[in-house]
Amino acid sequence: MSVNETLDIPGNVDYSTGHIAFPGEVIIHGSVCDGFQVAAAKSIYVKQTMDATRVLARGDLVVDGGIKGRREAQVRVQGRIRAKFIENVSVETRGDITVEKSVMLSEVRTLGALDLGEAGVLVGGEVFALKGLRVGRIGRTESPPAIIRAG
Repeated sequence: MSVNETLDIPGNVDYSTGHIAFPGEVIIHGSVCDGFQVAAAKSIYVKQTMDATRVLARGDLVVDGGIKGRREAQVRVQGRIRAKFIENVSVETRGDITVEKSVMLSEVRTLGALDLGEAGVLVGGEVFALKGLRVGRIGRTESPPAIIRAG
């Protein structure tokens, strides 16, 4: 007898799957649609975009697309986070956050570092990064202010 600790979802998390709560690793080959929650005792991998409503992971969160949310969207991760972009989401993690393009109008709190690279953009929102911040550009003309606490 063996137990598979990986939940492999071939499509989207939507009305066909409902909310996901799994005591292992979750791999989603599609996207996570708005209004759906995903919780995992280990890591979560999403191959497309995640419309975050409530996401909880004790491991890492890796999103090949980006993480976007509305209103009260929450992402809580104990490991690292990697995504193409983060938009309108409250994000908390103990690990580092790596974002390829931008963090916009989001509340980001990490006990690690926030790394947007040399081309990344931070627009509005609030950032607390205990181990520092690396970003190419902060703000845009007529954008809301960004509040940054680093170190």
